[in-house]
Amino acid sequence: MYSCHKKNILFISHAAGLRGGGELFFSELILRMNREEYICTVVLPGEGEFSERLKTEGIETICISYPWALEFSDATNCGVYDDIIVGSAIDALYDFKQIINELKPEAVITNTITIPWAVYIAKSMNIPNVLIVSEWYLQKGLLDRAKGAREYIEYLFGKCDLVAFNSVFTKNAYSDFCVNGKSLVLFPTIGLDEAKIDENFSEITFDEGLSIIVVGRIKQNKNQLEALEGVSKALQTGINISKVHILGDEDESTKGKTYRESILEYVETYRMESLVHFGDFTEDIYRQIADHNIVLVPSMMETFSRVTLEAQLLGRLVIANEANAAKDLIDDKETGLLYRLGDTDSLASQIAFVDANRKQALSIAKKARVVQKKRFFSDPSSLRDFYRELDILLEKCKVSILEYSNDATSLMLNGYRRIRDESNELRNRLDAVYGSKTFKVGDSLLAPFRAVKRMRKKIKE
Repeated sequence: MYSCHKKNILFISHAAGLRGGGELFFSELILRMNREEYICTVVLPGEGEFSERLKTEGIETICISYPWALEFSDATNCGVYDDIIVGSAIDALYDFKQIINELKPEAVITNTITIPWAVYIAKSMNIPNVLIVSEWYLQKGLLDRAKGAREYIEYLFGKCDLVAFNSVFTKNAYSDFCVNGKSLVLFPTIGLDEAKIDENFSEITFDEGLSIIVVGRIKQNKNQLEALEGVSKALQTGINISKVHILGDEDESTKGKTYRESILEYVETYRMESLVHFGDFTEDIYRQIADHNIVLVPSMMETFSRVTLEAQLLGRLVIANEANAAKDLIDDKETGLLYRLGDTDSLASQIAFVDANRKQALSIAKKARVVQKKRFFSDPSSLRDFYRELDILLEKCKVSILEYSNDATSLMLNGYRRIRDESNELRNRLDAVYGSKTFKVGDSLLAPFRAVKRMRKKIKE
């Protein structure tokens, strides 16, 4: 810590819930900073688990409505984003301007690249911006299929003074984009409970076969079906697998035939009913993991893979695919095992390796626990680096925030609103003529911001 006065920080969350890793980490960061030398206020898109948790710690929360600027829920369902509605974006900008004026924060910290609204307003007021990036939006070809997405991310990064990536993997994934300010890695490990982990730790054995658990919400990008396909192939070669546990709630957004139903069909087709068991999400996750000797991480979209780390700290052997951030935590056959994403033969081969080399597998699990305890408990340097860079940023950018009723920001927003109103009027006229929605406002991710740019130019003239 570099100064003694309480620093006023405004946090912006992309979600009201606490089921995702990004939300959990953001809440843990806020709670930690609130207990130290920061005054924390948090803006959320609604009431929920997140706001309730913050209120128990006496942290002020503000709930307003704001849209996401990116909707990459599935790699197979991206490309056109009609949810970028100019009206809701403008309203969000106005709301954030009012909040910032009232609270006068010394910095704004935004969680995820999906909600840029406070970033833009704070930047226009010369208030330091910090962006935490933990999203997987860079699968092969994804940004090229999503209209304006690549330009949008470049623009957003250019507005930030500090970008904190949640893993080396994530930082490297965004290496093609220019970060205007400084960047660092901030590992999402603040909430790890070392005492509870040690309490649930036990030495593993493979004497009664391989007991496998797969943890994560049941959805396509978590890839549980690939895990079962690899297990099935391993069984066909005579590997002794005593149990497979699929632990996680079903994705509520699934429409039509669910991913869980596809998994159940596979289990029935290959007669694995007595082997494969399902369980809902539980708060007692450490005990559930500790009941098995192998944790399988097949997910396609992990940017940190906290499950991998927790499993290693609990002394369990981890088998993960090499296409996600688990490879930041695993050296193959040193601190875990890696297989090729989409290659179930490769996965079956790694499962067979454990069965054939049980003594070596035990050594791998033991080494992983020692390595990760030292890395994340004995020397939590990434959090110290974050505090240091934030304090340096605050010292450089001390600003007296005034009421901006007639400043360039207000002029920009007023112009933005006029453009929205004119566009809506045109859309309504077309609707009246053609009887259906024929004109969509803001069908490109950058449409609202290009409109603002044009209005700024007019203001200057």
